[in-house]
Amino acid sequence: MHNTETTHRIHRVIANTGSLLVDPASLKLDDDLYAAGLKSLAAVHLMLALEAEFGIEFPASALHRTAFSTIGRIGDMVESLAPRASAAARN
Repeated sequence: MHNTETTHRIHRVIANTGSLLVDPASLKLDDDLYAAGLKSLAAVHLMLALEAEFGIEFPASALHRTAFSTIGRIGDMVESLAPRASAAARN
């Protein structure tokens, strides 16, 4: 499960990319982003913005629709890849 800071940062990135038809702040962790208006090209832009925000690179195995379908899934992926999350897990 990811932390509140990660969730807020994901919401901010989604808002900044203008990827959805709804306000990202109104979405719950398990709301379907594609039902909220996310399109495939916008998902690519979102992925790139998330990589820049968190200093990560999504592996090829994560480049599928399901991985970016909810804020919760994105958060889980980000925290599994983020150096800070990895360092915290080791302590």
